[in-house]
Amino acid sequence: MKKLLLIFLFGLTLMMIGLSRLHAQCSGGTGAGALSPAPSAAFQTMSVTAGNYYTFVVPAGCIPSYDFSFCAADGGSASYDTQLTLLDNSGAYAGGYNDDNCGLQSKISGWTPAAAGTYRILVNNYPCGGTGGAATLAYRSITPPNMTFTSCTTTQPNTGTVAKCDVDQEVIAVQVVTAGTCSALSATQFQINMTGSSIPGTNTNDVTRIHIYYTGLSSLFSASSEFLNGGVVPATGTITINGSQTLQAGTNYFWIAYDINSVSATVTNVIDAQCTQLTVAAVTHVPTATNPAGTRSIVACPAYPGAGSPNMKLWLKSNSGVTTAGPSVTLWNDNSGAGVTGNFGVQPGAPAQSSPTYVANSINYNPYISFNGTTNSLSGANNFAGNSLFNANTNTIFMVQNLKAGTVYFKWETIGTGAYRVGFERNGNSMRFDFVDDVNGKNDVSTTNVINKDVLVDVTSDATNSVVKLNGNTDATKNISAAGAFNPGVGTHRIAIGNNDLTTNNLPAQIDMAEIMSYNTKLATSQIKMVESYLGIKYGITLGNNQGTGSCIIYKNSAGTSVWNNQTGFHNNVTGIGRDDGSTLDQRTSRGILSLNASLDLVTIVNGTFAAPVAFTSNLSTLLVGNNNTSAQSIYGDPTFTDYPASLGANAARIQRVWKAQATNFTQNVSIGFESTMLVGWSPVSNLRLLVDDDGNFSNGGTTIYSGAVLNGSRIEFSGVTNLGNAGNLYFSLATINYTATPLPVVMMNFSGNCENNFVNLAWTTASETNNHFFTLERSIDGINFESVVTIPGHGTSSQVHAYAWVDENSVSSVAYYRLKQTDYNGSTEVLGIISVESCGNPTTVLLYPNPTDGNAYLSFSLGNDAEVYAEVDDAMGRKVFLVTEQKTFAKGNYQLPVSLGDEAKGMYLLRFAINGNYTLYRIVKE
Repeated sequence: MKKLLLIFLFGLTLMMIGLSRLHAQCSGGTGAGALSPAPSAAFQTMSVTAGNYYTFVVPAGCIPSYDFSFCAADGGSASYDTQLTLLDNSGAYAGGYNDDNCGLQSKISGWTPAAAGTYRILVNNYPCGGTGGAATLAYRSITPPNMTFTSCTTTQPNTGTVAKCDVDQEVIAVQVVTAGTCSALSATQFQINMTGSSIPGTNTNDVTRIHIYYTGLSSLFSASSEFLNGGVVPATGTITINGSQTLQAGTNYFWIAYDINSVSATVTNVIDAQCTQLTVAAVTHVPTATNPAGTRSIVACPAYPGAGSPNMKLWLKSNSGVTTAGPSVTLWNDNSGAGVTGNFGVQPGAPAQSSPTYVANSINYNPYISFNGTTNSLSGANNFAGNSLFNANTNTIFMVQNLKAGTVYFKWETIGTGAYRVGFERNGNSMRFDFVDDVNGKNDVSTTNVINKDVLVDVTSDATNSVVKLNGNTDATKNISAAGAFNPGVGTHRIAIGNNDLTTNNLPAQIDMAEIMSYNTKLATSQIKMVESYLGIKYGITLGNNQGTGSCIIYKNSAGTSVWNNQTGFHNNVTGIGRDDGSTLDQRTSRGILSLNASLDLVTIVNGTFAAPVAFTSNLSTLLVGNNNTSAQSIYGDPTFTDYPASLGANAARIQRVWKAQATNFTQNVSIGFESTMLVGWSPVSNLRLLVDDDGNFSNGGTTIYSGAVLNGSRIEFSGVTNLGNAGNLYFSLATINYTATPLPVVMMNFSGNCENNFVNLAWTTASETNNHFFTLERSIDGINFESVVTIPGHGTSSQVHAYAWVDENSVSSVAYYRLKQTDYNGSTEVLGIISVESCGNPTTVLLYPNPTDGNAYLSFSLGNDAEVYAEVDDAMGRKVFLVTEQKTFAKGNYQLPVSLGDEAKGMYLLRFAINGNYTLYRIVKE
């Protein structure tokens, strides 16, 4: 028994020694010249000494492969344990190594260098670096053959229907087979025709463009690489398409694809193609099959994103199919009609899970399903294989969400290993889309901070790229061409929302979710636009993150009609109302929300009245509006601004912000509301007028004037607005007939300071004053505790512009903070603004108003130079309650950002404002 144990232990020791030597590539060595003779097709031999390396040159062009054998002179075993290592000429490991593992002959076979150049073959005793042993090195190079053309044919892998609004629809595949890798051949011409199509000639009623795409050795269609950029128009008879595509060794796939005419294509017509000839390396070839059997029938363009749309596999929306018990969501129904996931209930598993919360009127008068990040999660009722919900390469997923904290919030993965998964999760302040095939990751991470923001997310994947879009803008693209196809492996599983696969890994997320839509295809650009437009209108999200110089984006309804056409200059805070049965849109009240870099707009549009919004009389009926991003903060800011009808009188004024409307099939009356908290000097409402104009010039006629404004909470409302967006009534704005009637004591234009000769020069300007007794300037070194330094008389009641100035000759040496207060004749006092002045540096002017506030305030600041800016609002305990702006670079200039405390308790808060990392605290009071 003892002998057996000793034998076992000795064998185990030898095995462990052997294991310890695996992959122990050698390095170093002493240079001993070049291999001589040089490697060739026949084996060469050379006497070598262990511990040395020998160089050889890999020629440019067609890279050979190499065989090496380190053995005795007669080809037998050497007299010592041998090792071989291939290095580049810097001594770095080049991917070739063999240790015969206690034997006496090492071999490397079929090693192919990564590139031409000089390489080293290092010969060694074991262990690495052993010297003195002499033996023979045998070696050869094997140059692969030149590429040759083998055959070509055509097939028709897809005979499914094609929608009349689709583009890049594959008709036939052309297969070109080659052998050999050196001196690669190129395909330079295809001759095709439209034989088999209902309209085979120059009539473009069915087809507007013909393309040829190349997918290399992949038999999966993709429109990512085009043989002739842009394709060609249909023509009678033979169509010759010239281009150039380098071929690979094996079966190369080319695809003839058509763009279908979205306007005039005839439903029930068919499309087909024939390839009669192709040219490879200046030699023409006729495919063995030129017109494979089968055609593709044209069907009506489906209404995206309507239920039953082709390839729609999941559709959850918070305003439909939600069952609650009190505030708890007990069931969230899938509206897709696909039946893959089943309806969603509380996710089983450990730890015990609970229902998320239904929160009404959370995002543009629509609810959110709110997951708490600890115990809330849902899952579909069905177990299913991943390929029944997701395609191997091509997928499109949309979400409207507000991600707050935690990790995973949408996930399907195989049971046990998690090797195959599709899902979303938090990645710092960004979101990550996972599309993984076993060991190859297709993980795409957004570049924009999405935390605590209402965002429309859509992701697309194909065999080449994974793309993340936020609010309709491409945010991140990851090349995934080397990752292969998604393979769900074996087993079935549920899809989880608000958490990961709970049976193996509990990773909950705190997130609000309004809508989820999933397609197991990459939707065409026009289809994506329809879905984005539906979600953008429904949730008040401005597509394109439009603000100021942001790009202008077209909106389309489910029939493909543009309902917002390149309204350049009025593309800010785009919002709207409408009915679209194809997408189930029925949005009767809308206000643009705060999302990414688009600010919260002050306008609300209602179909009918605010008290009772009415149904739309017509399908495909929409009214969208956007503003010109100019000032909306004061209707009294500049008495010289006279773009308003003369009939309003001599004391009239208008805000500079203008909205433009576009109506589609829309003739109903609407109500328009303005948030009074976002206006300075709006009272009394009886003086206010809504101006609706035909050309955007409110002083040259064509303006309809609406009175009868009422104050409803914080909103000024005008009802009975007719034909907005129709009959030339495209523009509207807000005016007053008496700007001197404002009860506000002072309307500020600016408050600034700068350092000069070690003194701080302070200046401010008012546009108008009412019962203004005096101003008080206060100074602080911490932005919290202020002391009075001077009082300056006001101008009582005045509608003129007045400028004030004062020099602080006792300014502090570091950053100083100045607060400007105003006191009227009855003793009422108001804080007008706070600024910071860096000692003898570029001034930063900061205004926080109104302060105190009812919850909606503004941070206004100007920069003397480009700077990194960050701003947040904290409660009295130092906890962040509102992110004003993430840290980013702002160019020199003036800025205004909303500060929302609408859901917070009354009391004192601190605005933490940072310039280039230097923080200043400002007090803000919510009443």
